[in-house]
Amino acid sequence: MKYPLTCLEGNNNLAFVSVPIRPFTSDTALGTGTGFFFQPVFGRTFLITNRHMVIEESDRFFPDHLALKMHTDPFHLEKSDDLIVPLYSANGNRKPAWLELDSTIDVIALELDPTELKNRVFHSFRQIDLISPDIVVGVGDPLLVIGYPRGFSDETHNLPVFRQASVASVYPIPFQGRPFFLIDSELHPGTSGSAVITQPSIWMVKKDEAELFEAPEYRLVGIHSATYDDLKLNIVWFAELLMEIFRKAPGIELPTS
Repeated sequence: MKYPLTCLEGNNNLAFVSVPIRPFTSDTALGTGTGFFFQPVFGRTFLITNRHMVIEESDRFFPDHLALKMHTDPFHLEKSDDLIVPLYSANGNRKPAWLELDSTIDVIALELDPTELKNRVFHSFRQIDLISPDIVVGVGDPLLVIGYPRGFSDETHNLPVFRQASVASVYPIPFQGRPFFLIDSELHPGTSGSAVITQPSIWMVKKDEAELFEAPEYRLVGIHSATYDDLKLNIVWFAELLMEIFRKAPGIELPTS
């Protein structure tokens, strides 16, 4: 049966911000992970994922490209193919194509070639989707993690799964002094790089008021990175790190906080 993109109303477009990732060295696949799309300014699209999806020096993990499985037809969701994204410059000097803050922060941004995206179907987060300082996020508040645990998904239509989570450390206090917080959820390998959002709701609690919307709203709060397996607690890097990374991109000017 044909399911066009237009049949997905409301927050179902969130199914198109996420993309399954496979890192490769030459023709050898090295695992699975998750990424998502972000446009800090019009016409500039970045893949966001974890640094350990593109390099892990301690494990001698050095892929040379990523394969992103993306939709190619807005009227037939079962039509997808791989977009190949090089991880290093083509001139032979092995300059990384991604942007990062430093090797201790497990978040990177990789700009995608706009000509390669012309025939792809996807949705991007924008600055307006970021959590703002006036929005209250409390301990135990519900969140959603959008990704591909162990590569699992609706493979027929190339759609991710949405896992429930809750805030497990005091937000926005940096846990152990690092720029991340904890969530409580049973997540699995392959979820690395997933977007973590507030649960869509018509209510949003702010410091001075509660705002009511006509349709459910959400905000991007962070990027999932790792799991404390014995505790079922998970690291989520603050979404505000993305703006710091984008400021390193040539030709992008963003306001400072």
